[in-house]
Amino acid sequence: MTYPITSALLGAPHVKAVRGYSDFGFSYVYVIFEDGTDLYWARSRVIEYLSKIQARLPDGVKTELGPDATGVGWVFQYALVDRGGRHSPDQLRSYQDWTMRYALQAVPGVAEVASIGGLCPPVSGDR
Repeated sequence: MTYPITSALLGAPHVKAVRGYSDFGFSYVYVIFEDGTDLYWARSRVIEYLSKIQARLPDGVKTELGPDATGVGWVFQYALVDRGGRHSPDQLRSYQDWTMRYALQAVPGVAEVASIGGLCPPVSGDR
């Protein structure tokens, strides 16, 4: 489902880049607009383009826009560090992606938790 969405959004006006990430059961598509593009105008274009391709997506696929937050509004940054050496970087990243993220998103007023950096757990078949 990621490919038809990313390829359609590449044609939207003032789009600088489209990045799609797939995982089991969900997909994230990030649309980066040119500097100076009005946030709400850009969100309207994304909704418009998503509605155009809905029929091309598999049955049962639901699309929705994320919160209207950007990295510009970051107010807190943290790093998970295991000073005792008991956990690998992969384990720390898994903890971030599957535990910390959801706990932080449950806090009132938190619009988004954006994970950056670190090592990602290997995908089946990777070595």
